[in-house]
Order: sequence, then structure tokens, then C-alpha cells
Amino acid sequence: MRTSRTAPSDTAQGANRRGFIPYLHAFRGVAIILIMMTHLEVPDWFFNLVANGTVFFAFISGFLFSYLYDEHTTTRQFLVGKMGKLLLPYAIAVLPGLFYVYATQVQDDWLTYTVQTFATGVGHFNNAHWYIPFISLMFLSYPVLGILQRRPRTLVSVTVVWLLIGAFTFRSASNGNPFYSVLHFGGVFLAGMTMSRYRTQIEAVGARWYWVIIPLSLAGFLISNSLIPKKYLWVTMEQVVEQRLVALDYLFIGKILLIPATLLILSRLIRLRPLYAVLSLLAETSFALFFWHLYVIHASHSFSHNLLQGLFSSSRLNQIAIFAFQLLLCLALIVPCVLAIRRILGRRSVYLTG
Repeated sequence: MRTSRTAPSDTAQGANRRGFIPYLHAFRGVAIILIMMTHLEVPDWFFNLVANGTVFFAFISGFLFSYLYDEHTTTRQFLVGKMGKLLLPYAIAVLPGLFYVYATQVQDDWLTYTVQTFATGVGHFNNAHWYIPFISLMFLSYPVLGILQRRPRTLVSVTVVWLLIGAFTFRSASNGNPFYSVLHFGGVFLAGMTMSRYRTQIEAVGARWYWVIIPLSLAGFLISNSLIPKKYLWVTMEQVVEQRLVALDYLFIGKILLIPATLLILSRLIRLRPLYAVLSLLAETSFALFFWHLYVIHASHSFSHNLLQGLFSSSRLNQIAIFAFQLLLCLALIVPCVLAIRRILGRRSVYLTG
């Protein structure tokens, strides 16, 4: 969605149901920064605070699905329109990673490897692409989502159950199984739909209980993070199934609990025009940043280490310097390229940049 990066007035914020929602737009800017941070060489003590930003992306996708839902749109029309703008940029973004693997590794069956990479988003160093097969499976369930959209009480019930499933499940190893991703994140997508469906009521509650909800939301997030095992990343869905474990995914729960505070805080902060302009720019280029940031990180790995390692006497400060440099490099390289492509190609640029 192409939008102005100037924060609208309070009147515009309360516009009709199909009006532009600035705090949600800013939320997408926050989400992409968290996702990028997770893939950088983030300090260990900082990792749990930024990890699993994908929860936010899944929530936003569900919100927009419900917000823009048109019951007169057929399944075929929806899939043709949505998948064309989703899968073509995805395929273009996956190809460089595949070519890199072709040039540097030996595979017994290149055809199988290529098909699996496109089907799962996993197979080369840009494993962030796993999100596209996941969200594609959600969109393929369009008829079922349409039924839930028209039956709000059923939507709420299914959302609660699915969120509980997500809280007791884990991602597959390296996110390589889209069906496990649906099991884990599908409830978050439905939570976004629920938020959209009851947006007016939820916004009223948020405005009335602003200073109660924010501390509770932040406290729940911090408590959940304090309970995350040190070896969390080695717990996968395959291990849960194999060992028949019943275990809470505290990282998942923490990010869900953080959503209310983030939305409420952003609803006030977007009045700061410079901040909103930055978050809006990130939101507008979020898919391109998502598709390409790991390429920049991978390509600049040696350079950033040679440039900044040993700059400070403290190893922690060196780690933070490399982290900040790579994040800024991603933004400095990708955002201007996206804006230039959009200026040159206009509406057709969506098939390249998402």
C-alpha cells in the first residue's frame, strides 16, 4: 500500500472501517526491524527481546485479510491477485540463494533440492523466506477463512483454541516445515482477523484502560522472556513430537502478550511526525527488506568484522557495533533501491518488491 509518511490527524485515525490505520502501518515498520535484528549478530542478552518478530507479521497479515475482505471475491480471484504479488517477488528473491548454493556446494539431486527450497523457503542461507510458504498456506484456506470472517463468534472460539495450540507447539527445525508453521502461527493470523473484526470495541477498551493494559502487557512479556530456556533454539517441533513433550513456548507467548502494549504505544507515538515518517518508510519497504536483508548481511559479514572487530576494548561493544553497522547497511542499500524501482516501474514494481 503506497501511503503518505506524514502522520494523519486524530480525526483521520478514527476514520471508517476501510480507512487508513496509521498505528497498524507503523506496527509493520516495527515488525520488520525486529525480524532483521533477529538475523543479525545480536548480543545474546538482547536476543529474546527481538526474536520472533514474525508473530507481528502474522498478526498484521490476518488483520489486513479481515480488514480488506470482500465476500463477493471468489477464491480464484483472491488467489490470482494475492499470489501473483506474493510468489513472483518470492521466486526472484530465492533465486540468488539457489545460484550461490549451486556454485559452492554439491547436491546429489539438484531438482529435488530446488523444489524443496521453493516449497519450504529453506535450503540456502536466506532461511527467512520460510514465511512465504506459511502465509501462502493460510491464503489457500481462503474459503475457510471467509466462513470465519462471516461468523465472528466462531472466529473468536477458533482463535483462542489455535493460540493455545501455538503456545504448546514449536517451529520445525530451521522452519523447514510449512505445515508446522501453520500449526504454530495460524492462531496469530486469526488473532489479527479478530482484532480487525472487533476493532472499534477493542480501540475503545484500549483508550479507556491505556495505563492499565500497557504495564500488564509489558510485564507479561518480560516474565515470559525470563522463563525461556537458554537452549530454546534447539527445541524444535520434531523433538516435541518425537519425545511427546508438553512444553510451553514462552517466546511465542511473550510476543503475543507484547502486541497490545505495542499497538497502544504506537497509537500515541505516531503523533511524532519524524518517528512516524521513519516507521512508515520501513513499513512501505517491509517486504523488500524481508526478502533481501539476509543477502546484505551475508555479503557484508567478513567486511563488517574486519572493519569493526577490535574497535573497542570491550567485546560486547564490538558486538554491538557490528550489529548496528549491518542493520544500517541493510537499510541504506535496500530502501533506496526499492524507492528507485517503484519510481521507475510504478504499480508494476509490486511484482519485484512485494
